[in-house]
Amino acid sequence: MKPIDGITAALAVSALLAGTALAQNSQQAPNPQERGTTNMQPTPPAQVPNFQTGTGAPSNAPIGAAEFGVQTKSNATAASTGPQVKAPDYVRQTAMTDLFEIRAGELAREKATTPAIRSFAQRMINEHTASSKKLTKVVQSENANLAPPGRLDRQHWVLLSDLQRTSGTSFDRDYLKMQANGHQQALALQEDYSRNGEDPKLKQMASEETNVVKSHLDELKQIDPLIASQ
Repeated sequence: MKPIDGITAALAVSALLAGTALAQNSQQAPNPQERGTTNMQPTPPAQVPNFQTGTGAPSNAPIGAAEFGVQTKSNATAASTGPQVKAPDYVRQTAMTDLFEIRAGELAREKATTPAIRSFAQRMINEHTASSKKLTKVVQSENANLAPPGRLDRQHWVLLSDLQRTSGTSFDRDYLKMQANGHQQALALQEDYSRNGEDPKLKQMASEETNVVKSHLDELKQIDPLIASQ
């Protein structure tokens, strides 16, 4: 056997030391999962706005959220306290209802095909004329700034024009539908103001008119139960 020279021996020792160091490093190195949990903080998830209908919108809710079913605290408070209809709005809406019912009643008195509808139309003329006079008297005694309107607004003119273009049984049907819808809205207005109104005399009138409107709806049910119940 040939003797190992100095260079060959040095190379052999170096290779042995390098292998030993590599083995020690592999035993001490943590696995990737351990490294991730001990040395790195996980990225927090993105925060999503928590919209809850009717429980108050969060601070980052978009403007106008209440229109999509999300109420702010101020809106929720306003909806549960205080008058729902202000005095000027009550006067305007009540007066507009009276004006429309009188004009529509005049049409129905001439164009309706049945005695029951013509009789109802005459009742609308009489009782809404009385309501209009009562409202004017109350307003004059309370506040001149609450003067009721003296003519129909555009919305009611359109309804009246549509009704005027019909005839025969079509007129009867359309008139009764308008009466049912209009009196349901009028009932909601009168009941609301009678409970929550801010003016005592107008509240008293609203309470009285609530009973009148209910009696109108009762007569509509007798004329046509199907239409009146819609």
